[in-house]
Amino acid sequence: MLLIGVLATTAGFAGSNSYSGTNVGGPEWNRPFADGGCCSGLGPVRYSVQSFYITNDSACDIASVQDGWDGYLFIYNNPFDPTSQTTNFIAGDDDGPGGIGTSNIDGVLLTKSTVYQIVTTGFANGNEGTFTNTVTCQGAEVIFGEPPPPTPPVNPIPTMSEWSQILMMLIMIGTAGWYVRRHKS
Repeated sequence: MLLIGVLATTAGFAGSNSYSGTNVGGPEWNRPFADGGCCSGLGPVRYSVQSFYITNDSACDIASVQDGWDGYLFIYNNPFDPTSQTTNFIAGDDDGPGGIGTSNIDGVLLTKSTVYQIVTTGFANGNEGTFTNTVTCQGAEVIFGEPPPPTPPVNPIPTMSEWSQILMMLIMIGTAGWYVRRHKS
């Protein structure tokens, strides 16, 4: 995973989280179209990738504001492979309600604990700059990065019951008595 720029995370109201980044100097790819078809002839274009996951199944809105440049926004299931643009593709958007410089993917159904990738990229070669992306999911916390590995189960140390302990003690006393008697003879 490659993230270009500074990641500034702000915890907004429950279910919303934002970060800022840049695709300036980032890697290049030939981006797909918003419907997932491949591929635009306007590139290669630079991109930035950010992973995230959510804590509950939810319909989520992903919004991007590109600061003075024409951007494009995509969501992929993990892993994202820039050389296989249609693999793991979920959704894309060119210009959001704010026109050029905004992109919005609204109402995309996401599953808890699944890692997703936000790809912020240029519309055409030379479209690059800073951006702010916001993910909003009703009833789910949005966490940037990858989830921690699962904690391995704790296997309890087997213990003996009270009766097993009493029986073990009687066997030990009997064995000790037999040993002492045998060595006295």
